[in-house]
Amino acid sequence: MNSTCGFQIWKLASQLAFCVILYSSVASVGHGQIDNLTMIVDSATATGGNAIAAFGYNPVEDSIFVSSFGAGGALRKITSLSSTPTASVHVSEAQLQLYYRDGDPDRGVSSPLQSGILLNPLAIGSVGPYEMAVFADNGFTRFPASTTMDPAATKRFYSYNLQPVPEGGDGRDVYSTLTTLSDMQDSIVSTSTSSNQGRQFAWSGDGQSVYFLDSSTAFGGLWKLDPLSGEVERLLAEDDLNTEPAVVRVGAVDSIFFRGGGSTGNAGGIDKVTYDGAIAGARTVVVAAADLQAFLDAPATATPTIFSMTTDADGNLYFNNTASSTNSRGIFRLDELGRISKVVGYAERDLFFTGEAGVAPTPNSNTLRMQTRTVSHPTAGNVTQILYAESSPLNLIAGAYAFEPGDFDRDGDLDSSDITLFQGGLATRGATITDDGDYRFDLNGNAAVDWRDVKVLQQFALFADGDANMDGQLDLVDLDTIGANYYTTSNPQGKTWIDGDFASIDPLYAADAVDANLVNEVDLALFADTWLTVLEQPILKAEITSRGYSGQFLTDALAAFDLGLDGDYNGDGRVDAADYTVWRDGLNGGFAPFGYDKWRANFGATLIEGEGVASVPEPAALSLAAMLLAVIVWRRQGGISCW
Repeated sequence: MNSTCGFQIWKLASQLAFCVILYSSVASVGHGQIDNLTMIVDSATATGGNAIAAFGYNPVEDSIFVSSFGAGGALRKITSLSSTPTASVHVSEAQLQLYYRDGDPDRGVSSPLQSGILLNPLAIGSVGPYEMAVFADNGFTRFPASTTMDPAATKRFYSYNLQPVPEGGDGRDVYSTLTTLSDMQDSIVSTSTSSNQGRQFAWSGDGQSVYFLDSSTAFGGLWKLDPLSGEVERLLAEDDLNTEPAVVRVGAVDSIFFRGGGSTGNAGGIDKVTYDGAIAGARTVVVAAADLQAFLDAPATATPTIFSMTTDADGNLYFNNTASSTNSRGIFRLDELGRISKVVGYAERDLFFTGEAGVAPTPNSNTLRMQTRTVSHPTAGNVTQILYAESSPLNLIAGAYAFEPGDFDRDGDLDSSDITLFQGGLATRGATITDDGDYRFDLNGNAAVDWRDVKVLQQFALFADGDANMDGQLDLVDLDTIGANYYTTSNPQGKTWIDGDFASIDPLYAADAVDANLVNEVDLALFADTWLTVLEQPILKAEITSRGYSGQFLTDALAAFDLGLDGDYNGDGRVDAADYTVWRDGLNGGFAPFGYDKWRANFGATLIEGEGVASVPEPAALSLAAMLLAVIVWRRQGGISCW
């Protein structure tokens, strides 16, 4: 489908939709609150005060297994998540370390370093759904009475039977080793003992395999693990994959997503590899770094840094950004159509969990171990919720609601009520949010509600460039808005999209662009191009001249639609002395000084009515224009009047 055809279909559908909902009432918004976050399990219940490591959600039991880092770390099972979460220790640190040591107390081990816990989503072998868990571990075990790491005893992946350690037992009673460091060495014929699987893994689309990433020099790449036999295979050898991957399955092919870079050169973006069970495709770009940077509206130095990803049942990809700029951090959604939108920003996390932005303890930059589930929201209906770890200093499990983009009143859909709410929160480029309730309108997570958010919303609400009132129709009412706020007005600054500020001379419309928050010829040209080229709507000169426009705006509007003449400042279809007078008298009212050059170059030109075609002045006419200018200058200097 070409773009013109697509926009014509869009126009018909959007006009019909807005006619139906035009008079619907606007739902009230509770300002001063952050409503897209909730605390699932507090720190004391989740970890007993330790640093949170990893967790695995069980939707069948409404429970979560949570492990913690460091001395005193333990594996806890949290039940009754939807009511009163209650914790019980299933494996203590001492019991885990006996499993690390294979029961030999003479072996040295690291503190617990469990980096991933996921239950099986589908039946595998004789194991039913959610009846086992796979653990990723980045710890190590030494040879007995030695300081040297023992690859054969160093566990990288093990399965868990979901049971507490029996009385008098240890971790060997509940954990079964799947893959050791020695197994990984054998797989790629290496003797290195430096590996790094410090990130959560992902289940394959058919639930029969596990994909994990290693970011070390020797073992770096994308790996596949058999969760029953423990057999491993490296599918891609690159050492920059320090990401928790995500998987979307189409047919019998998995797309495995991770941060960009390496062989694609897409550092700061999103890449993927496809795998059909036999052959892994080449690493390819999914989202270019430049496109993600533009979406985030982030400083050039704040390269997006993605550490965690997950997906939902609808094929949406969720990813975090932990860049140095707090105003570009957050959790974001990439849908199947390639549209990116914010789920939750850093400022919202800060306000929700600490009560005041920028005041200690501020949240960690990371939102790790992301997992999705569907929950029933009191007003929005069934909504995807992203469970994630709020790392130190908070050390709790949070839930972020992934509302439909643009559903600002949280009623489950995007309609005119949401548009009205958004318009009320819209501010100029780069203006920081001051009302906490306005963070819902910040669709790219940069703590501002401005032009960039309009461009995100435009993809979901389907209004065209130039549609100032966002009603789904590009009409002369929108042109009236441009005229009322054109840069020749007495107060030209402080304009937004709803005033006609659609574009900028800066292609990316930076917040510090020279024409930021200004309605000028760039906006008018975009409006006319959308009208004529994209929507292919006809227009007559009389439709412009009959609306009461005058001066520079009338001239520019006719020119934008190719209905006027450069230098025809009174709009009568001729460039003559009368136009010079209009230009001269209008200098203080905003006429551009270079407008004289347009008048001089086109002196004597006329417009052929109905065709929008100008006759080109002959050389004699240009000479006449020069003589006329000399007479006018002489007159203004005190010469004899000729009129």
